[in-house]
Amino acid sequence: NSDITGCETAAMVCVFNNGTWKDGGRPYAPHQNMPKEDRAKIKINGEPTVELDFTAIHPSILYAFYLRKPIPDDCYDIPLHGDEYATWERGHIKIALVIMINASSPQAAALALATEIENIDRHADGFPLLSKDEKPTSEHISYAWKLMKAVKEHHKPIQEYFYSGEG
Repeated sequence: NSDITGCETAAMVCVFNNGTWKDGGRPYAPHQNMPKEDRAKIKINGEPTVELDFTAIHPSILYAFYLRKPIPDDCYDIPLHGDEYATWERGHIKIALVIMINASSPQAAALALATEIENIDRHADGFPLLSKDEKPTSEHISYAWKLMKAVKEHHKPIQEYFYSGEG
């Protein structure tokens, strides 16, 4: 029995892709939603814990495992079409890559991405997040489709794994 302090110790929940064990999934626990500063205070049996942060883990696994290639230098640096000096927002690309790998279809990915980005905007503006019954605006959906197209074009070597539930 371990003595865990600094966080809620509720049981982990496993969420499976497409509702089935064979398609993979991942465990979730309350500490994953804690601010980074608070997670640093977690101890097990009085010993501090460490948090490993793997850069671009989802695309890195796809490039390395399936293609036996290193990931591009900065997989989140994608130029805006037609403008060599402007790029898509880095945080949006990170979200898009994970959603595109985990989603079962482009439509599901676009809706999930638009919802995430709208919630980021709402949070920044001090507005409540979308409820489960609310849909993102048409502007956010259009933006999501454009961003997904740019990500797919930039990551051609792994695009066959998008919308596959591989994550």
